[in-house]
Amino acid sequence: MPLADELGFPSIPINKKWIGLAVLGIIIIVVLAALFYSIGPEELGVIRRFGRYVRTTQPGLHVKAPFVETVTKVRVLHVFKEEFG
Repeated sequence: MPLADELGFPSIPINKKWIGLAVLGIIIIVVLAALFYSIGPEELGVIRRFGRYVRTTQPGLHVKAPFVETVTKVRVLHVFKEEFG
């Protein structure tokens, strides 16, 4: 006798098709999250593929090869403001 029946919980049938679809959905979400990156207005993005420099990107939303390219954000522009009087 299953433990769920002994404790009085209802037995829920698990469909392997739904488990496979859920795993596939999670994988797609992870890949899409790794696909996009954002560079702030005071930054430049240095893109490296397997550790070697590939290109530099300007501020904005960009796309990269997930798990192959890495982005290092470098702060290059900082506006200093001083008020007189």
